[in-house]
Amino acid sequence: MKIEEYDLRTGGSYRYEHSDDSGSYRFAGVVHTVRENEFIVQTFEYLGFPDVVSLETLTFVDLGNVPASWSAIPCTRDRRPATAWRKRVWRPA
Repeated sequence: MKIEEYDLRTGGSYRYEHSDDSGSYRFAGVVHTVRENEFIVQTFEYLGFPDVVSLETLTFVDLGNVPASWSAIPCTRDRRPATAWRKRVWRPA
């Protein structure tokens, strides 16, 4: 992965390129809110499909000695984007 820009602060942005045997894929986003060790709101866009943007929220949760986070991402699969959310919990291996 090639990181072209990564400015993780309120008002910042990011852009990166991922490459594999099939080709290269570019992604970008805008960081809307950062509260250190608490909360991040950002957009995510695959530049292969311009004008299709996801809004992501990331909430950090203290689980003691295990770093983890919880995020809710709008999901349009059931055509109710305002009320349909996927929850993801990330824990390191």
